[in-house]
Amino acid sequence: MGFSFGKSSRWAIAAGISANYAYGGAVAIYAVALLDVQNQIFFNGVLAGSGAGIGGKAKGKLTAARGLSLASPSWTFFTVANPMYASDFDNSVCALGDVSAGLGIGYSGTALTIFGVSHSPSFLNLSGLNLSLGASAIGLIMYLYVADTAIQTLGCAITPDGDPLCGGSSTMPPHQSTDPGMSQ
Repeated sequence: MGFSFGKSSRWAIAAGISANYAYGGAVAIYAVALLDVQNQIFFNGVLAGSGAGIGGKAKGKLTAARGLSLASPSWTFFTVANPMYASDFDNSVCALGDVSAGLGIGYSGTALTIFGVSHSPSFLNLSGLNLSLGASAIGLIMYLYVADTAIQTLGCAITPDGDPLCGGSSTMPPHQSTDPGMSQ
């Protein structure tokens, strides 16, 4: 990879859309976004892999399970022990577990860990709403591919606490509605 925008120890990941198929074996692909929180730069990525899984239809019969998940951008923030470039995540081997259920609209509980990267928390939450008819449980070994194109964030900073001017939390005491240093 030929990109470098500075090392960061603060990152976030979010899943946008994913698809999986499970019947004994399982395959899945996830479109993800990786965010360098310190520098406010997005990197698009893909998680793709295979593993084992089971599925069932609403009537209780074991069968092939297919799922499609559409997630709103819900960031899972994490830190790494040693500052990294976005390219350091490229071609990382990951483990992903997913349990999902639904009759039309359902929920997918998904956890990801990236091997070879000391990150906290150890399991990154990629859960979200899904479209399915039944239930499935899959465990996968996946590869994380990170695009070498960066996108600078515009507007409000994306941080764990948010930006108070953009709906995030404020550091002001709850009883104080205005900044005492501002003229009125």
